[in-house]
Amino acid sequence: MMRVLAAEGGYQAFRLRGIEWFWLVFSFGSAVLAILVVPLAVLVFLTSTRVVKPQGGEALSFVQSGVF
Repeated sequence: MMRVLAAEGGYQAFRLRGIEWFWLVFSFGSAVLAILVVPLAVLVFLTSTRVVKPQGGEALSFVQSGVF
């Protein structure tokens, strides 16, 4: 059990029950996933390449290829 300072003053008992634990773990998992996804997006952008049409000419530039 954890004690938390309440807005009105004094301490109140604080307990996480079933659904609160679920949302806490879900939030933590989402944060970890977001931290793993951002570097992946940067890696994809940095390894993008220019796309050339079969007849010649540029279909997508380096930046457009990385964005799309």
